[in-house]
Amino acid sequence: SHKNANNYKAQVNSIINKNNPTIEEAIGELSRIRTIAEMLLLRSWNTFKTDKYRYIFMSTLNLIKWNLCKKDFSHAIEHSEHVNLYIDDALEKSPDDFNTISVICDIFYHQLYAKLEAGESFNETLNKIHQYVPFLLVAADKKKYKLNTALILGQIADVLLYKGITDESCHFYAKVLNIISDIEDIDVVEKREFAIFVGHYNVALLKKPVKDYSLIEKNLDIEESLYGQLHNAFGDVRSKMDLAIAYSHKGGYYEEIHDYKKA
Repeated sequence: SHKNANNYKAQVNSIINKNNPTIEEAIGELSRIRTIAEMLLLRSWNTFKTDKYRYIFMSTLNLIKWNLCKKDFSHAIEHSEHVNLYIDDALEKSPDDFNTISVICDIFYHQLYAKLEAGESFNETLNKIHQYVPFLLVAADKKKYKLNTALILGQIADVLLYKGITDESCHFYAKVLNIISDIEDIDVVEKREFAIFVGHYNVALLKKPVKDYSLIEKNLDIEESLYGQLHNAFGDVRSKMDLAIAYSHKGGYYEEIHDYKKA
């Protein structure tokens, strides 16, 4: 009903605007918000479904994040699996709604992280990420969406690399590079973020037993170029250290191929 919807919005605003909620308070409020959204969905199944799904997914994503703050991986995984009830219908209803698809992919990224940290099998989660990322790429048809998509894929790649799943991490880093190569104007914060991803991609490529040296050289040049642009723009300590990291990656690469003079 309209009254319930207003009550729901009021509860959403209360949790958003509350200063410094405790973890337990946040989890409790978000659980109630999700329950209300699910009740609204069931009561009026065929109206405004996209909005209701988005509320359910967003509250679930934040529940997962708060549980990860507690290092409560089992509940983080439990919350992430809860939305399996809704994903297929949500995508059928709005197959090109970027906000909904990006939240779904973000949920699976956090589920992957939680399962890796908990030492649980992650193959099913990784398969779901592979299943839903194509929806994300199709929906990312505007500049701001492309940037958000690259950040989500970069996060997935980073956690895989961190856990030593190198080949899979390279798969997602490559998608990040494909996206950002199509964007002409990237702001400073995003440029630094993407330079970090490129650097991590280079680390991953150098860890592979069979190396594509031409790809590594190309990516090393991209990393140096991005950090060089930031250094030319700012010249501060951070930009100098970032550029030094790019040079260290290049040095490591030339040492790898026994070109010690360049190293």
